[in-house]
Amino acid sequence: MWWGGTHYWSIEYVIPFVLIAATLLVTLICCTGRSKWRGLIGCLLNLHFLSFVPLLLYLLGLSQVLWTAVAAALHSLITFGGMLLFADNSFREEIKLKFHG
Repeated sequence: MWWGGTHYWSIEYVIPFVLIAATLLVTLICCTGRSKWRGLIGCLLNLHFLSFVPLLLYLLGLSQVLWTAVAAALHSLITFGGMLLFADNSFREEIKLKFHG
């Protein structure tokens, strides 16, 4: 009965790809203007931490597909790391304010 939701297709495929798409969208919005860092930094950090949820679901045995979970987590790490390396100092200052302020 594959149409009844017994194969966890939403956990295995939909959630990781929605997280990848949301991270990509917020990153593109942030890259279009410097003034948007402050408003979207919280959203970007939340998406970064949420991108590890599919990996956690795999480790808990609720998902059977590893590559989508790894893809979501890896995309988040690469995006966040790239923004730390290539963004201007305002991004790093916002990160410091969120964690130390």
